[in-house]
Amino acid sequence: MLICEALLIPSRAFILHNRKVQARIRAVASFGNDPTKIEIILPPGDPQVMLADVATRPDLKLFGTAFSYSYPEEELANRSTQPANTLIEVGVPYCYHVPINTMISLKDARATIHLVLKKMWTVRAEGSSEADYFSPTHVLYHNKSSIRTPNFPTEPNLGPEPMCTGTNVEALKDPVGLYRYSLVWLFFDTGYTREALASEAGGRSARSEVIARTVAALNRFIDIYRVVTGCAHIQRLSSVHVRDIFFQEHNIGFHGASFGHGIGTAIMNRSGAELDEIASKAASGEEIPPWDLLFLDAEASLETNAFTLAVVNAFQALELRLEDFLETKMTAQGLSAADIEERLGRIWRTKDRLKDLVPSLSGHRLIDDDSKLWDRFCWAYDDIRNKLIHAARDLDHDKTERAVSACRDVGRWLDAIA
Repeated sequence: MLICEALLIPSRAFILHNRKVQARIRAVASFGNDPTKIEIILPPGDPQVMLADVATRPDLKLFGTAFSYSYPEEELANRSTQPANTLIEVGVPYCYHVPINTMISLKDARATIHLVLKKMWTVRAEGSSEADYFSPTHVLYHNKSSIRTPNFPTEPNLGPEPMCTGTNVEALKDPVGLYRYSLVWLFFDTGYTREALASEAGGRSARSEVIARTVAALNRFIDIYRVVTGCAHIQRLSSVHVRDIFFQEHNIGFHGASFGHGIGTAIMNRSGAELDEIASKAASGEEIPPWDLLFLDAEASLETNAFTLAVVNAFQALELRLEDFLETKMTAQGLSAADIEERLGRIWRTKDRLKDLVPSLSGHRLIDDDSKLWDRFCWAYDDIRNKLIHAARDLDHDKTERAVSACRDVGRWLDAIA
């Protein structure tokens, strides 16, 4: 790390303490093997010490781990017979309220998958009852419940929410498994060879394939469970924590841990340019364009495998951006509000507006500026949006991602020609 200069300056993002502005240090430095020098704003102190805590790019990303194992022959012989040759054990953030060790057979496109369900208490509900009765006609609840609230004021390092503990309790409409979650065993047949499972690439490929099949089966079960019980908070899963995969006929297993979207180097602060823009927008009362928010909503929905919502958000974002573009252009040409409304009402389909209205108002045609983007949009509009709305077409991650990116790129094209 090279320090080029350091001097005291008052920071724009100053701190008030006893009504006095605290001076900051402006350091210009380069990091690691990157010769590029950048400016760092530091609190008062030794810059050599403080800059040792700074990096300009993440140095760690961890998405999961996997450790292979096999049972000794005598232990393998004593294991219970499986209903299929492959076992996958997963932790699910929802608590399915069905009797422990219930087995449910679920048909998928290939064969039958057997699900074995078990309710688990977490350390927040330590000492809770293991009673497991059910009634043919009524939902049953645990008796003798108690809640222990935190001490007040609460300690900030315990997290953003007050940490309660208790016995025989669970969070209402819990989507993350605070007090209870489900441990699910899935059994289905696979045809991998021992040689494939024993190799690094083959083992990784097999794990990916069985995990994808597991997520699909769990989401099918979730759809059934939430419709029957009316539990709207239970949503489809984009990923699961796979604790164990065991291929019984080859005596090869993998213990693992998956960390959702990953764990990586913590962000210290956003850039000064972003911080200034945040402060400026907050102080000005500036309205955020709804299409910007909807495009972000579409990306978030895609990450959680909420494919229908992702497509709806993306097209709604594009339609709002396009309508604003057209209204701005027509207003600049002197058209009245009534004339604008009449013209937009006459040409209302998004595809027709892009094909006819945009060129007439801006002199730009998407098919001329970027024919590949026009083709991508037409595919997304005709094959994804229309079939989704009118035929309830099922979607997958790849098609949804392509549709969302097509809408986003058309929006960026409109920004460029505005």
